[in-house]
Amino acid sequence: MTSGEADGPPEKQPGRLPKVLFPESASPEIAAPSRPPAEPRILFGSPQAPTLKGDTPRVLAAGEVRRRIPCSVAALLEIDANAAASLASMALRIVDGTNLDDHHFDDVVRFGASLQTQHGRLAESELALVDSEVLARGKRLSAELLQRLGDLDPDRVFAVRGGVLRAIKALAAPRDPAGLFSQLYPEVQALAKELDALAPEIVIIAKELRAVGKGYATLDRNLAAHILAGRFLVHYVSGLQLSDHERQAHYTSQAEAIETRTVSLAATKATIEVSTRTVAAVARHVDALGHAAEGLLQEELPAWHAAYSAALTAARTAQSPAQAGAGAPLRGIHARILGKLKSEGWPMTTFKLHKPEEEVRRVGFVLQKQGIHERIPAQVGLNIDVSGSMSDLFKSGAVQAALERILPVALYFDDDGRIDTWVFSNQEKMASLAPATAKNYEGYVEREIISNNKLKTVLWGGTDYGPVIRSNLMTYGLMEEEAAGGLLGMIFGMSRDTFGEETRSGVPAINYFLTDGENADRDAAWTLLQKAEHAESQIYYVMVGVGDERFDFLRSAAEQFPNVGFVSVKDLGEFVGSDDAYEKLLPAELCTWLKHEHDDEDDDHH
Repeated sequence: MTSGEADGPPEKQPGRLPKVLFPESASPEIAAPSRPPAEPRILFGSPQAPTLKGDTPRVLAAGEVRRRIPCSVAALLEIDANAAASLASMALRIVDGTNLDDHHFDDVVRFGASLQTQHGRLAESELALVDSEVLARGKRLSAELLQRLGDLDPDRVFAVRGGVLRAIKALAAPRDPAGLFSQLYPEVQALAKELDALAPEIVIIAKELRAVGKGYATLDRNLAAHILAGRFLVHYVSGLQLSDHERQAHYTSQAEAIETRTVSLAATKATIEVSTRTVAAVARHVDALGHAAEGLLQEELPAWHAAYSAALTAARTAQSPAQAGAGAPLRGIHARILGKLKSEGWPMTTFKLHKPEEEVRRVGFVLQKQGIHERIPAQVGLNIDVSGSMSDLFKSGAVQAALERILPVALYFDDDGRIDTWVFSNQEKMASLAPATAKNYEGYVEREIISNNKLKTVLWGGTDYGPVIRSNLMTYGLMEEEAAGGLLGMIFGMSRDTFGEETRSGVPAINYFLTDGENADRDAAWTLLQKAEHAESQIYYVMVGVGDERFDFLRSAAEQFPNVGFVSVKDLGEFVGSDDAYEKLLPAELCTWLKHEHDDEDDDHH
């Protein structure tokens, strides 16, 4: 309004009636209060008071009756006496929540499946963190910084003549140490600044990796509870004797399905145990990388610059840094900086045997998939290459992990539960060791091989296969000892008893052959494999070639002989830590050979 007067109610216009939204005829009548019902309405059946949870049958949809499975913490601890009471309580809840009366097998098919889905998500998170651009950049900066510091190594830059070693170093020493330092020190500073700026992001990644590790630990516990519950359910059903044959068959089918799921969960749990250790080690390395630049710019590098300048001054006055008193401080600071930046390397995935009985069940499950439903007795052996190129695999623990992965195979097949173990290098350098068993496998490689003084002349040589194959054939009674010229009677002046050598004939043998190199005795080894093929009681070789070699001899042998298989392994640690390690260690050809040997033995008995 432009007049400035206050707004008021609108003027009534003459002849216009107000709008009526609801006429009187449309107004609702006031309803009389209804009388409350005397009894509650019951849609189906008769009203009943709620009953407490008990072991009485419960009526499910379509009239199916679910019978509660009698279970207790004490009963679960009888299945696994080593389980904690809290774990048994978790397993009890899982048993109580499992319905074996469901004809659709829903509970059984999904038994623990959500845990495996969680495992997949955690593994994806771990992979994304480890492969992150931030981490890759941090590792690159650290490597470049180490390279620059290596170029400025005081022992090389200030090499002095005197003695053969110093003379060699002097030849590689730069002609102008001061010029080199002036050129590279700014690069060292720039790399240190960049790494320092990236440090907060790297530390966050380390924290996220530790969170993944906690997720793995929780998942591992849940899997352990499901495995215990699954074992109890299988045990419970095996003891049922029902007059209703149809229901008995139904329960048996449910139990078989649960057993399959339990084995699958055990495999997942084994992988998680490895992942937990691996992610913890990676988190430590990442955290160290994130803190590598701490104090570097403000403390170490300035001190290093001052010490280097003093050494350069000493060099200009024709004095050695040691004579000028600058050598020791400079080397000390240089070593301290290198120590902060150097990493022990990213830990590899590998395998650690914690519960042999669970791994034996996994072996049985793999064999069932290959059509072996009954245990076939067999001996298990392991030939380990101890040539010089294998030394890193021994130091890293990969060989010990391989032995621990093979031991459950021996526990399954061998009546004595042992791995007959040999080591070999070149020429006649080989030895038969004390068998590996469930009682002595921990630390076996370090104790029986690396630190065994009796093997000093055997370790870290070349590679010949023939002598150890000959020893295998003699041990299993497939070859007369005289044919080897009494080789096993005296190995480097040591009696056979020194290495626990004995004859074990009459039972098929599976021998795992672990090597990383081609052999120099092709003709001799080939002749021995021909004898092994035609032996009355056979031996099957699983040749495991580790690394980048072509392994032409092993590949040709696998193609030629029906009792020789070949497995190519790029990284031994990753191989033994993989989910499908048993499938590769027990290939289809080996299983077919075992069944053939078993059938022939049965025919002989008839």
